Amino acid sequence: MHVRLTALLPTLLAAGCATNPDKDPVQLRLNDLEARVARMERIVANEVQVSQNVDEMQGNLRELHGEIEELQHSNEALSKQQRDLYGDLDRRLSGAGAGTVGAAIAGAAGGAAAGAAAGADSGAGSNAPSPTEQAVYGQAFDALKAGSYSIAITGFKDFLKTYPNSSLADNAQYWLGEAY
Repeated sequence: MHVRLTALLPTLLAAGCATNPDKDPVQLRLNDLEARVARMERIVANEVQVSQNVDEMQGNLRELHGEIEELQHSNEALSKQQRDLYGDLDRRLSGAGAGTVGAAIAGAAGGAAAGAAAGADSGAGSNAPSPTEQAVYGQAFDALKAGSYSIAITGFKDFLKTYPNSSLADNAQYWLGEAY
């Protein structure tokens, strides 16, 4: 019996070792875990890359916000400068019209020859804008300075229809063209 057992033992051991590795549950589990670990490593590598991309984009976004703020500041400064220049030019144009009327009045007081010219110019002096004309013109000009071009255009057109012979009509026509 002992001989039989000795002969049977190597056969049993060989049969136990001769199992198919493809069907071994431990080997299958090990292969599955290795595949999972490899997938997780790829996912982590992708997440690191995504994180780096997000950081880079946030830096670019901060840069763009800074540039936008600079451009807005420059735009505000240029708008203020433009309004100031419009105001200065309007004062000069209005002052030039008032200066010629004042010169005509001074010339009339100066002598008899100038008196005839003053009489002709005093007719132009009666063409001085009335407070109502000045108010209507001022509203349109204020709209232009504020950047409300459509309101300014309408205001200047209405002014020119209502007061076509006003001393401010030339200025209104000029600013109407500028508003376009």
